[in-house]
Amino acid sequence: MADQARTIIWIDSAGFTTQTLIRSNPDAGTIQAKMLLHSNGDVLNWWEGPPNINATPTTTNAVYVTVADQARLLFLDSANSIVTLNLPAPQSGVFLADGVTVDPSAIADLIAAFISDGQSAAGNAIVSFVAGNLRRSKVLI
Repeated sequence: MADQARTIIWIDSAGFTTQTLIRSNPDAGTIQAKMLLHSNGDVLNWWEGPPNINATPTTTNAVYVTVADQARLLFLDSANSIVTLNLPAPQSGVFLADGVTVDPSAIADLIAAFISDGQSAAGNAIVSFVAGNLRRSKVLI
């Protein structure tokens, strides 16, 4: 079997989540099982498959250069629950003149794609865009 990449979404008793990425051969099933033995959290979900490697990534040195800067996009699902989609290292044109509020017209294609194909964690369809804003995290380089 070829190299595999597994993404594990963890959840804790407070409802917080984090993500673990594991590269393995033939798969990461045993690694995940052993991690569970030593964690107070649990696996919310996971997926695995062959990695899709971009050998020549092209990034842009701009205002929001780091992936820690994110445009937090809020949607409603069919159960009226909030669903968040984070856009890492957003282009400055995503925002209104205040530099913080997302301009829905600037990302109408992304909004349409998420409403068309996205789902909430509960599996409900995404029905509408609510709002979006800049979320910055301190990064030490």
